[in-house]
Formats: sequence, C-alpha cells, structure tokens
Amino acid sequence: MKIGELAERVGVSVETIRFYEKENLLCQPERTTANYRSYGEHHLEDLAFVVFCRNMDMPLDDIRKLLVLKHSPQASCEPINDAIDQQLAVVEQRLTQLHALKAELQRLRAKCTGSHTVGECEIVRTALCGH
Repeated sequence: MKIGELAERVGVSVETIRFYEKENLLCQPERTTANYRSYGEHHLEDLAFVVFCRNMDMPLDDIRKLLVLKHSPQASCEPINDAIDQQLAVVEQRLTQLHALKAELQRLRAKCTGSHTVGECEIVRTALCGH
C-alpha cells in the first residue's frame, strides 16, 4: 500500500508516518520501480502500535523498546508492565500538578469578586507582586 493509504487506515497524516520513519519507529518500506514507498501489513501493525502508545503519551524512546519486544513474542512481557507502571507514575505526577494548578487558579479567582477596573484587579496585583 502507498503512504496515503497507510495514513488513512491508521488515522494519521503522511507527515506523521515520515516522522516515525525518521525516528526509527517504523522500518523503511520497500520502493516500487517508480520509487514510491510500498508498505506491508507489518508496517500497518507497527504504526497502529506506535499510535496507540503515543495516545498513552508514552515517550518515543519507550515506544522503541516496546517495538523490539513486540517483535520478540517469546520474550517476557515484564518490561511492558514496567513501561506501563512508569507511565502511570508520570500521569499521577501530572495529576498532582494539575490539582495544585486548579487550586491556585481558584484562589486567584476568589480574590476578584464583583466588577472592578483592571487597575483595581486583585489578580493583576497579585501577578505583579508575585504573591
């Protein structure tokens, strides 16, 4: 299949596929006599796997390691579990940071009630004073 068909089947752009190729997340496709890229089912499967991992917000380096495991069906799946555990820890840390950000925004919003001018705005004053 050509790159456009591959992109359509997985739901990504042609540029995304080229990026993943440059990042060595997809093996280089064969070329036709007209020098077009020709992708096989293994490209489709690997691309779908990469997109799945990216949707889980996994770093490219981790995806590379997981792809090696994907192509080693007899290997232990423990490294896959470890990668998921690491990603869960990253998500937990982000959630903590987002909750702190939400609390700070709520605190700021509570400083300014009613209708005031920008010159009287407690949010602006807080930002300027660094408090």
